[in-house]
Amino acid sequence: MGFSVEPDAVAGLSKQFDRLAESATQGKSYVATHTDLDLTGEGLINLIVGGHQQVQDQVEQFLKTLADPTASGTAGALDTAAKYYRATDDTNARELDATYPSVDVSAAKEGTERVEANVGAFQDVADPTARYKPPQDYNAEMPYEPHWSSLASPTSALRDAIWNVTNAAASLGICDRAYDPFEVFLKPMVGDWAGMRGCADVFRNVGAAVTDMADNVRWSAQNLSGAWTGNAADSCQLHLFVLAKSLESARQPLEDIANEYQGAANGAQDLSSSIGVLLSDIADAALAVAASAAVSGAAGATGVGLPIALIVGAFTLTRIYKVVRGVMQILDLVARVRATVDAYNGAAGDFGKVDATSPLPKLPANSMTVPSV
Repeated sequence: MGFSVEPDAVAGLSKQFDRLAESATQGKSYVATHTDLDLTGEGLINLIVGGHQQVQDQVEQFLKTLADPTASGTAGALDTAAKYYRATDDTNARELDATYPSVDVSAAKEGTERVEANVGAFQDVADPTARYKPPQDYNAEMPYEPHWSSLASPTSALRDAIWNVTNAAASLGICDRAYDPFEVFLKPMVGDWAGMRGCADVFRNVGAAVTDMADNVRWSAQNLSGAWTGNAADSCQLHLFVLAKSLESARQPLEDIANEYQGAANGAQDLSSSIGVLLSDIADAALAVAASAAVSGAAGATGVGLPIALIVGAFTLTRIYKVVRGVMQILDLVARVRATVDAYNGAAGDFGKVDATSPLPKLPANSMTVPSV
């Protein structure tokens, strides 16, 4: 293919990359603004702080690199090329282009879908910044403290009742120790689960924005030969296709990590609701047993040589077993929340590897061979 160039078109492509840099910069600010979690409490959610920070840093760094040097560097190189072409004649431009090495664009172009758009060659086919919507407020459905927190609060009668009943049950060998529901039920479940659920929306929106960016770059790559041909143009087109593929491949890891955030938040909320149901279910039995003289008697009795039922009474014993069984079920649910958080941490750790296997793609360097004189 021979050499041809429309300097104004090259300048227009430079402006498109200025817009890409701005979209990436806005995306970085969007992530920084909307993914801060309240991790000041004592709940299990605080265990995710390291993984969460790693994800934040990884995504922000990706967008920062995309803005500068990738997009801004490309824009600068194209702007310099446009100025050169405007300042020289066709003969000099053609002779300079012939000194550049030829490149094969076919491999980079292979597998890319054709973009269909009703816009000019170097205009954007999509607006990535429109994706940066504030996440939904999930606080109503995922309050910082569970809806059942009053049942296990330090001032609640049920808290004292469960401790007294399980203390008596431990004396009778029914469970291993006394349990304070405030410490073992409520504290682990307190946390900014709503914020974590909102983070899922943010990372999913960034993934959609990056896909829009890829479409814009691919559209320009497909239309480049209509305005610019030659070795320099091929070098530029190669760079555009490689960049478009890199941006496309960023969508899935962002979607994956959004799913991990959403799964952790929803899982904790579902299990928290189950804890509330169980607490309500054992409340009457715990309060009734705690109010009876049998509890204080059982707590001080050895039970040696006597059936437990003779110490506390068969009816009261049934209630004690109900309370202990409910407590054990709640402890199992709390353990499941911990497992959910651990699963998130594992996924976040894989996501945040800063090496050659990082799920977020490495962005191509600005290695175009275009006029810079």
